[in-house]
Amino acid sequence: MRTSLTQPAATVLLAASLALTGATPFAAAAPAPPTPACANARAELKSIDVTELFLKQKGQLDLRSQAGCLKLDTGLELPAFLLRLPDFEAPYAIRMEAPFGNGTYLLPRIDMLDGEFKTLRTIGAESARRRATEMSLVVFENSSNAAERYLLIYADPGHLAEQDQRTISQSTMVFVGTGFFIAGDDRTTSRHSSTEGKLTVSLVGPQWDQAVRSRGHH
Repeated sequence: MRTSLTQPAATVLLAASLALTGATPFAAAAPAPPTPACANARAELKSIDVTELFLKQKGQLDLRSQAGCLKLDTGLELPAFLLRLPDFEAPYAIRMEAPFGNGTYLLPRIDMLDGEFKTLRTIGAESARRRATEMSLVVFENSSNAAERYLLIYADPGHLAEQDQRTISQSTMVFVGTGFFIAGDDRTTSRHSSTEGKLTVSLVGPQWDQAVRSRGHH
């Protein structure tokens, strides 16, 4: 006579079999990849050739998805980029533009480093200039700065969460029975600086203008 196992009996039998073999009824979920540790030293960051970045990638950087992480001496951990500078041949400028995001914007701090990653000078966020749709910062490279080999970019810790408010006036022409009149409306927008944001890095100078033109012929 053939007999069939009821559902509870089958479950008990399966559990006993698994216990004997050491198997598990379901495959364990793969563990989440560990979060990369922040670099404790600037030299641990992967450097990016600023010339290649400008000529081949239009200088586009995202201080969020692309950036490394640097632990400052204060213990604060921030997204950071380390750009490798070309050998100095003639004066030029490095211009950085941080567009205003949706309620946030980036106020960068720039540390200019020598070949041993020591700071030679610092350009803080207070040097940034507000444009219509972005914050702009320019670093000038002259013969006196020839020892600078790297440019380190990260959000200026002294300006985090700083507020930027702007009032926009809008005028509307309204028709009433006696004619037209102008109605005014003031709208205030508010943003705060963040540890993340997008940047566009441009190299400015005759040698870079020529390099851009040369690439346009290929």
